[in-house]
Amino acid sequence: MRRLALLVAVAACNSNTYHTHAFTAPTSCGQGPYDVHIPADGTTAEDGIEVVACTPRQLAGHIELSVGTFGLTDHEFGDGSADNQRCVGGPAVVSQLGSGSPSGTTASGGGSATATQPVLVEQAFTGDEGAWGDELCKPYGVAAQTLMIPTTMPRTTGWNVIEPGSDLHVRIWSDVPNDLSGVTFLVREVMSKDKPQPAKPVAPEQEPRGKTEVASAPPPPHHDAPPAPLVEAKPARTSASATWVPGYWQWTGSQWGWIAGFWRDRVDTPAPRVEVPGDAPAVGAVWIGGTWRRSGGGWIWIGGRWRAR
Repeated sequence: MRRLALLVAVAACNSNTYHTHAFTAPTSCGQGPYDVHIPADGTTAEDGIEVVACTPRQLAGHIELSVGTFGLTDHEFGDGSADNQRCVGGPAVVSQLGSGSPSGTTASGGGSATATQPVLVEQAFTGDEGAWGDELCKPYGVAAQTLMIPTTMPRTTGWNVIEPGSDLHVRIWSDVPNDLSGVTFLVREVMSKDKPQPAKPVAPEQEPRGKTEVASAPPPPHHDAPPAPLVEAKPARTSASATWVPGYWQWTGSQWGWIAGFWRDRVDTPAPRVEVPGDAPAVGAVWIGGTWRRSGGGWIWIGGRWRAR
């Protein structure tokens, strides 16, 4: 998923309300991925998520936030180090299933769970819904580790990605198992106290004739839904720790373009290059965006291309 960096804002603590959900892992050692789905309120000026771990030890891993098919943030937490020697040196971790989650939230990956799916189980949250994340863990008697600062998306009456009930999807995972004994994950929805404001008109930018720059924002509501996902052949895995990020459709300004899947290494990839695909060479051709690939210990850019459907 491509991040909508220009639309993401850090929530102001004194102008928001909160709804906190508490989750625990049914196994004491685990690396996920743990998926939490929270339906958005979607009626205020901003809506988003904050994630805090109430933990007796340092955790390390990755956390992602998306709404629908659009990624809002994707980063590491814990500075790459964790107090997890008990789990790293122990036997293989066996994931277990938990009970269903109350309050309209879902802690599994959607669909029917299987015995191999890591899950988080929702617990009753009885703490304070105050603004300060480092105060949330006092009832648990352990320290607070911020996994994701309050991250919200603004909403206007003329344009909105987070509609009421939109899927705010949090994914937490790590390269090696974390020691999760005594750990409670607090995932809380952050909502503005203000109402959405009318969208301000934006003057169109001048572009070279016949050129269309790939847009970083989702399509306006009047566009049709994207086509079915393309079937991709995965290239050779870049490293033993790499994870596959599947491709997805993105609006190019005049049609849907396919952003190719790629292997994501533990080492951060460079920022993607902005490409100008220009006019399609044939009716129905699909623009396949470029991507970074590992090569000889470095990164090389594989440029985008048109492909006939």
